[in-house]
Amino acid sequence: MRRIAIACEKGGVGKTSLAVGLACGLAQLGHRVLVMDTDNQAAATRWLGREHMPGLTRSFAGNLPLERLVQTTCAERVEIIPASTSLATLERSLYGIPHAVTFLGQAIDELDQERWDYLICDTPPSLGIIVNAVLTAVQELIVPVEARPMGLAGLSRILSTAGRTQRRLNHSLCEARLVISRANHTDVSRSVEAQVRKRYGARVFSTAIPERISIARSSGLGIPVSVQEPKGLVAKIYRKLAREVRAIETVSRTGSPPMRSPTATGLT
Repeated sequence: MRRIAIACEKGGVGKTSLAVGLACGLAQLGHRVLVMDTDNQAAATRWLGREHMPGLTRSFAGNLPLERLVQTTCAERVEIIPASTSLATLERSLYGIPHAVTFLGQAIDELDQERWDYLICDTPPSLGIIVNAVLTAVQELIVPVEARPMGLAGLSRILSTAGRTQRRLNHSLCEARLVISRANHTDVSRSVEAQVRKRYGARVFSTAIPERISIARSSGLGIPVSVQEPKGLVAKIYRKLAREVRAIETVSRTGSPPMRSPTATGLT
């Protein structure tokens, strides 16, 4: 099972739409996907037709198997571990607990690694313990970069956090890749995209996610656009991105768990 985090410190960049869209795109290619919603706002959970439920906070604390939280969704071959509203208080509840940032990875290790081909983790717009715990647990990081003048805001911080996590806690975490999100045909959007591609080169997926009203509408309906309009343009774009993701060779392609330092106490 490949483990992929979708993360960005900046809010409103299309992070959740990317997580849900990529999950559905992979599923439409025939893969079995598990989505984990670690944002207390539960946007990914609702988008996939479920409601938040208690339990995930206990898994972060190492007290509840993740398997017990898995729910079916409205998308074929996509299951979800729903968000919990108590995630909002997680920082405080885990503060000072040794190795707390590694508990989620241990819980993921205990999942049936053959049941799903991909784990897609949606994260909150922050760099707190939740994001650090997710980065400690996964193999890959995809960062959405909004095609707006402020699109690069916060990008260096998430990349720095990922690099620090790779050095200290998770040697299997690959170099982050970027996806242009909310792209349109304006000169400003094209200019920002060109800057990102020039600066980060091959780390940027060739597929860009467009700004479409159908994406926002599907979120409100609680039905992914790839389910609502499976033959539509947006669904085709997410499948194209899914093919790019599938083609990536990773250090832990076989699904072996990340290497976590047994003496790590967290990130500074």
